[in-house]
Amino acid sequence: MGEYKKKILIMRWVILKSLQELSDEKLIESFEMAKQKELSNDFIRLLECEMKIRGILQLVS
Repeated sequence: MGEYKKKILIMRWVILKSLQELSDEKLIESFEMAKQKELSNDFIRLLECEMKIRGILQLVS
């Protein structure tokens, strides 16, 4: 695996760990803000994934 790919995987892991520490309310706020500001689709997908795991994606959709 190349160094670039390793760095990307580490960054994704750090983001996922950070998302897990957010309250449901803060996670929803982050999702709405990311959609509003048209942040990267990859980041929005990570937020959606965490929301699906918690069962709160339906509250926003």
